[in-house]
Amino acid sequence: MRYTRFGQTDLEVSRVCFGTWQFGRDWGSNEERDLVNAMRRALDLGINFFDTAQAYGFGTSEQIVGKALEPEIKSHREEVVLATKGGLRMEGDQMLRDSSPEWLRQGVEDSLFLPFSAPGLIRSEVPPQFWL
Repeated sequence: MRYTRFGQTDLEVSRVCFGTWQFGRDWGSNEERDLVNAMRRALDLGINFFDTAQAYGFGTSEQIVGKALEPEIKSHREEVVLATKGGLRMEGDQMLRDSSPEWLRQGVEDSLFLPFSAPGLIRSEVPPQFWL
């Protein structure tokens, strides 16, 4: 696996990022065992960069990512980099675009209760230069 520096940070990430949109169970195989196994295989292949989003099942993807990465979070969390995004929310059965400071802040606060929010693991809704 090849690695590269992530932007202007000191993070070294795999050039391949494992995306987890499917984990939100909107399409494709959604057997949790298969999804966790796919992430574990990615780790075995050297992938250390994973992408999720608040809107991928509104917590479903993030829960599965946390379960799949739990051993790394507990043993060497500094080696796993997780990117996420915000700006969508559900109102009834309608998805709305909402990048308001209030909603982005709520997304960050909600994520603090997810399994991968252990201190030291990177989790950013928006780049630090845009933090409120």
